Amino acid sequence: MENSDNIKTVTNPNEAMEQLVGEQFVEWLKEHIKHEFSHWPIIQGLSVANLQPQKLRKLMIQWFFVQSAFWGSKEGDPGFLGFAIGNLSESDDPEAETALEILVTRKNQEQILQPQQHLFWHQLLLVLGAPEEEIQKTKPKEITRHYIAELSDLYSNAAWQTVAGGLAAYDWIGNLINQVIIDLSKKAVLNPGSLEPKSNMDAGHLLEKTIFDPQNKHLVWLGTKKQLDLHQEFLIGLKKYL
Repeated sequence: MENSDNIKTVTNPNEAMEQLVGEQFVEWLKEHIKHEFSHWPIIQGLSVANLQPQKLRKLMIQWFFVQSAFWGSKEGDPGFLGFAIGNLSESDDPEAETALEILVTRKNQEQILQPQQHLFWHQLLLVLGAPEEEIQKTKPKEITRHYIAELSDLYSNAAWQTVAGGLAAYDWIGNLINQVIIDLSKKAVLNPGSLEPKSNMDAGHLLEKTIFDPQNKHLVWLGTKKQLDLHQEFLIGLKKYL
């Protein structure tokens, strides 16, 4: 998507919803997320930090719990993706069908994608000196459990457009957090490995049927804003463990 001059002159969500449609609105959302993320004090602090490996491991393991919650568990928890699919499946709005198809396709890739994610984080933790016992026995902190519960509620109960906006933002913010962790890892050890976490969800396509109608754009924005707020709260809550 081209980042036109029109997008650059839009400075707030209300202007974006009034002036931008289609790919321009999606691109504005993505750029807004990057801008907000880079200006969070917690991210600015981490970007210049030199965390010891044992502290970085604590951050990574908690983030890994969140990543795992996206997929759900063998014990029957549908995960963020499963909650979203269930929500959109119940919608009578024909415009929800395209987003639902994208999510179902993503779910069908689980057997390929999830092992890659586990392998990436597991190997990076080992490179940082985490004993296997630490990886297996560490539990989610209270802030992590709260974050997972809030997102589960969002994807289960919000309007489908808000769910789509939240999931797109989850994908974009997650990629930014992954890069921060990789950069911190490179500071902590000489060679953190060449693996990179993979994500196959095309967040822009997820929103393609929601970005023309003003009401839909508003609902998408609500999901994006909620996701930003919860991510920031989660990272701030983790700071006390670093």
